[in-house]
Amino acid sequence: MAPESVHFIYSEKSDVWSLGCILLVLMTTSVKSDQDITDLLQKVKVNSSCLDTVFETLQGLAGYPEDLCCLLQKMLKIQPEERSSTEDLVNEPYSKKCLALVGSPLSGLKKTLPPFVLDQLEENNLESILKFMKNFVEYEEAQLSALRMLARYTKDGLHGEMVKLISQAITTHRDAYAVQLEGSKTLRHLLSQGLEQGDIEEYLTSDHFINMLVETARLYYHDAQLLSEILSLMTMLAANEMAAEMLARVGFLPDLIKITEHSLENRELCVSCCALLWSLAMTEMASGEGMKKVVPLIATLIQRHLRDGQLVESASPALWILCLKDHVMEDQIESVSLLLLDCLQIHMERPVLAKNVCLALTGLVTNSELAAYRVLVPLSGKSGLSLIKELYLLYSDDPEIVENICQLFNQMVNYGSTHSELCSQHMEELLTEIKDRYESVEEIVTLVESTLSMVEK
Repeated sequence: MAPESVHFIYSEKSDVWSLGCILLVLMTTSVKSDQDITDLLQKVKVNSSCLDTVFETLQGLAGYPEDLCCLLQKMLKIQPEERSSTEDLVNEPYSKKCLALVGSPLSGLKKTLPPFVLDQLEENNLESILKFMKNFVEYEEAQLSALRMLARYTKDGLHGEMVKLISQAITTHRDAYAVQLEGSKTLRHLLSQGLEQGDIEEYLTSDHFINMLVETARLYYHDAQLLSEILSLMTMLAANEMAAEMLARVGFLPDLIKITEHSLENRELCVSCCALLWSLAMTEMASGEGMKKVVPLIATLIQRHLRDGQLVESASPALWILCLKDHVMEDQIESVSLLLLDCLQIHMERPVLAKNVCLALTGLVTNSELAAYRVLVPLSGKSGLSLIKELYLLYSDDPEIVENICQLFNQMVNYGSTHSELCSQHMEELLTEIKDRYESVEEIVTLVESTLSMVEK
């Protein structure tokens, strides 16, 4: 027991003393008798200078290094305040070397490969590379070298064992940025080959794999390059409904919102964030305050990049699903409606964007008469009805967009206050023309007849 324990005083440093005594016994057992060791343990409690001659013997006869003897001396100081703490011991250079030899993360040092080990890697032998990764899991250098070689095999399709070993490397070497980046790149290339590959699909949608990606995104959320790879991976996975639900369940939405807020000037990241926000918004778990925070964020992103057609197009699906699911707050309806009309006016030549704007407006109008009014009577510029007429003229041969236009009109006429304005702008003539053109498309004919019937009533 430590000297202070006779006074019923115990602390972490009392354990350091006990550890020092154990180490002293182990070191002296080859040069002293059991009785001599017992006597030494009693003497050191009274006068630690008695260790000086013992250390000379240990270094001379037993070959123990001076650094180890100095470390032991710091552990066996009689006064607790002079004795090393556990943190002090871990930070000792000699301790770090010992910890590194056994691969302990406490060393703060990388576990180095023995000489010539990298020579075992055979560039043109996939089996050899995978075996090498298994044998040297704890060595950052080994995993990084193997990952760089694996990249050339990604074009051959999805390999389950490769995915699991790459995931293991990423998880084991969390603090190694190069391993995170190289591993994420290789996984992205692999997943681009397709997810429906037998048992590997189950692994890719597992808690372990999803949490690995989430943890990496959280740890490196300031690094645009790595984030781009991780978000691309997540977007690919989110095409699988189970994976999308898992991402929502582990609470990644707040992280994604934060990433988007920090990336508004990074076009590539914005595109990735929008795609993933859409996937999460589509899940059954997309509810509550989290999704309501996404609306102003997407609106800000679109407003900031309003002239960038491709980026606005990538953001429009997220805004569409948010409008459809009634995540737009009452005080946001007018501004979101006007923003959608601006997008339509500036980028009408982009059919995907035009379709999504129609769907988003339909979602808003379904849930709010104010949105219907704003489509009819904008604050400035062309009226929404004029834009919709132009849209029809541009895409009159596209049944999907025409059907979306009909859905929007069908929701607008649910509000009696819209009828006079719709009639004054000859909406009935437009709908009749649509009905005649698409007389063989049941969905469109049904929507038109329902809309005209409500106006007549």
